[in-house]
Amino acid sequence: MMIGGSLRGALVAAACLSGNAASAQVYGNWTVGSGQGYVEYIVRSGPSSSVNISCDEGATGEGEAKRTSIFIEIAGKAPPPRSTVDVLTDGERLQLDTDAQGTILTDCRACADRFAALWSRLRASKQMIVALADGRRAAFRLSGAAKALEPKHCATGFKS
Repeated sequence: MMIGGSLRGALVAAACLSGNAASAQVYGNWTVGSGQGYVEYIVRSGPSSSVNISCDEGATGEGEAKRTSIFIEIAGKAPPPRSTVDVLTDGERLQLDTDAQGTILTDCRACADRFAALWSRLRASKQMIVALADGRRAAFRLSGAAKALEPKHCATGFKS
């Protein structure tokens, strides 16, 4: 489900452009698309770097934990597995942990809290720098984030 220069990105883009219960809108540097129970908020930096916030808005069944996740690609590759991603928004640092596939999940209390903090910062900031443990980094302009991202963040995978 990661967006970037990948086949999955092409498939999601095709789904968003088809008339098959999917839609896409652009807000400044952000693209918002929906389909198959997910809403995806995507910001890009160049052809091979992107941040994709994938919100589970109905993909899981009643009573199941939401599978809301963040997929990052820098220079066409995901973060290293089980690493820390540094996200700087207008100079403020937030650290997010990746799973075995390099995906940032929201299924623990701390994960959900960091996701909420990131969402709020994205809406209020002008720029984001993402730095990965292997030294790759990318800067993202956040123009349009306040319109693209809802005032309240989407449901996370953490159930209290």
